[in-house]
Amino acid sequence: MEQEITLRDLANYLDNIGIQFLATIGLDGKPKVRPMQYNPRSCKRAGE
Repeated sequence: MEQEITLRDLANYLDNIGIQFLATIGLDGKPKVRPMQYNPRSCKRAGE
């Protein structure tokens, strides 16, 4: 079952868990753990 996830859903999730690191796959194909700075104010839509 697939579920559509919006940017707002993702922002709320990040707010709730307080994430500081994010796992990604690098250009070399190897997994990386990267520090992540997340500012929930940057996700607001224009006019909000």
